[in-house]
Amino acid sequence: MADHLVQKNGMYHVRLDIPEDVRKAFGGRKALTKTLKTGSKREANERKLPILHAWRKQIRNARQGQPLAEAERSQWPKAQQKYSTKLPFTPKQLEKFEKYQKEIKEISTKTVDTQISKIKQMDAYFKENGDDLTFGAVHRFLETLEVTPKTKKQYLYAGNSFHKWMYKYSREHRTKYKQKSPPFEGHDLPSIKKGKKKEEKRLPFPIEDLPKLHSEAVAKGKLALADMIKIASYTGCRIEEICKLKTEHIIEEKGIKCLFIEEGKTDSSIRKIPIHPKIKGLIDELATKSSDGYLIKSSGGNKYGIRSDSHSKAFGRLKTEMGYDARYVFHSIRKTVITVLQHIDTPPLVITSIVGHKTGTVTFDIYSEGASAEQMFKAIKKLNIPPFNT
Repeated sequence: MADHLVQKNGMYHVRLDIPEDVRKAFGGRKALTKTLKTGSKREANERKLPILHAWRKQIRNARQGQPLAEAERSQWPKAQQKYSTKLPFTPKQLEKFEKYQKEIKEISTKTVDTQISKIKQMDAYFKENGDDLTFGAVHRFLETLEVTPKTKKQYLYAGNSFHKWMYKYSREHRTKYKQKSPPFEGHDLPSIKKGKKKEEKRLPFPIEDLPKLHSEAVAKGKLALADMIKIASYTGCRIEEICKLKTEHIIEEKGIKCLFIEEGKTDSSIRKIPIHPKIKGLIDELATKSSDGYLIKSSGGNKYGIRSDSHSKAFGRLKTEMGYDARYVFHSIRKTVITVLQHIDTPPLVITSIVGHKTGTVTFDIYSEGASAEQMFKAIKKLNIPPFNT
């Protein structure tokens, strides 16, 4: 700790050990610590300097036998400072909120866990700084975060979801905030202007690179991943959609063999995708060899039941070794398929029906059943992807 900085709950504190020969003058303390109220190391390094200077001066004065002034003593952190402001983020309330989000709102476990984590981080900051839950306290917390505006919005959304739930079900909370500004609403955050490309935006792979990704996966013995790359290249499926495909999802729609996507991110994700002739043999082979009903073997998924977790990580390592940066992920294959379909003049309704997107119009999203299997099959067969080696 040569830089005299300690990080607790995302916040930096300055710390200075008190030499043993002067500890008596400091009330027996072994160290002096003080919160710097920032999560930025750069700012912390700037803010610590005057504090360290004052503390070192006090140590020099103590060695010379000079009594410390009361004003100096009042600046010391209290050894056992009690937090008195009552915050609503109690373990009991967080447990109830978590259950409400999962069971009543039917929000995914992963999303709720992320919300709880962000709420706990805010709670730790408020307690550390003696803040109540106010608009100003939330603003100060956001100022300490070195994250994108999008991530800051996620903190606000998590906090506001909890606040609204408390306001609805807690009389005490409702009474307290009835005449106050909502603590998580109305915060001004920087925004990216429309039309301005974000550097971290996900990009599609060049179409000629899809067989290269497949070949590299085969060369490294990642055969399941290679199969997933090939399936994604001819369907535009998301990685988790592929990993959840079962033998029973191979169906026929008006004489056309299709893959039935039974669940996904949205209602629009539920769809039937005609099987391209180039992957028909692969799909049949995977179905025949399946031992558990799934087309793709998986380690069983992470704690959220996501079957693609290990394959996603394997793909991340593969593409990085091939020289692709963070803008390229497995989802980039989906972007490539959509781009190719656009370039061959596929009607927008047909594209959205294949990849499971909303069209953004009431006519098609509410009243239409989407493109027919025949229309989608006609478009999919036109995908001019360079041949795969295997």
